[in-house]
Amino acid sequence: MKHNSFVIQKYIERPLLIHGRKFDIRCWVLWNSDGRVYLFKEGYLRTSSQPYVIDPANPDDMFTHLTNNAVQKTSQAYGAHEDGNQISYSAFQEYCRTQTDNPRLQGYSVEDHLTPAIQKMVVRSVFATKDLIDPMKRKHCFELFGYDFMIDEDFNTWMIEVNTNPCLEESSGLLKMLLPRMVENMLELSVDSLFNHYKGIEDTSDSEQEECLTGKGAQTKPQKKKPYKFPSVDGYEDDENMFELLVDLRSKKARKVAKAKHLSPIQLNSSHAFQLKDRGFKIKKYAAPLNAYTHKEALAGLAVNSSDAAEVTELKL
Repeated sequence: MKHNSFVIQKYIERPLLIHGRKFDIRCWVLWNSDGRVYLFKEGYLRTSSQPYVIDPANPDDMFTHLTNNAVQKTSQAYGAHEDGNQISYSAFQEYCRTQTDNPRLQGYSVEDHLTPAIQKMVVRSVFATKDLIDPMKRKHCFELFGYDFMIDEDFNTWMIEVNTNPCLEESSGLLKMLLPRMVENMLELSVDSLFNHYKGIEDTSDSEQEECLTGKGAQTKPQKKKPYKFPSVDGYEDDENMFELLVDLRSKKARKVAKAKHLSPIQLNSSHAFQLKDRGFKIKKYAAPLNAYTHKEALAGLAVNSSDAAEVTELKL
């Protein structure tokens, strides 16, 4: 125990489900040694193989609770619901659109709700760790991070973890399309720019960067088209770099713009999760067994039973 470090998190026992199963969201973030941090525009959902229930007799059911591909691919039901247990943003949006019995889910938008929440938390994590990442200030290097997020039943987005060595296995048709493009675009920004073969976001002026950060301007495309040897990504031009600049830490002006856009307080809308009020955390602990908890009840926002009244513990900051 003394030779290991652990991060302890509250389990999100009431997640948003898709087809009655748990999922999380994987995104790629590129951090260049020049201080620029980018988010790849397309992430993907990773789903579990089994319907979501909390069974006190079997709390360690990995195929229900852990959506990591390394875990799910050992399940006999792996790939039975989705290719590689993975779903694109567009397929998730279509799923939401068809949920006519749940107006909140039907009105949920990847572009308007999920992506801004992810951007906000990525930028917050960058500002929180910017003095710890690469303390030796090495030149001409970069790192790709895998950010994982979840959505709870009240449509709050939670950052679960950040991986320093994200899996790049082409384990589905979706990743066979996204991964080559992601790696290509990453190298354009981190390696090709050193040889001046690519004019993209790296070479934009401060005013152009500000336009990009505020959504007023489009990102610069390469000056010359080159033969594209990777699968095309639906909704994007082949010569478009799909990494979006979130912040340039070297630029005081860009930092100010990013702080104004992403560091505003996060408003939680939840009766079943951490709440911050009057500088105190309220942690709700469920007294009732949750094996009777169903996705239909989650969508309707109903209590499981009368004993579902929570025991509340307050931790003052």
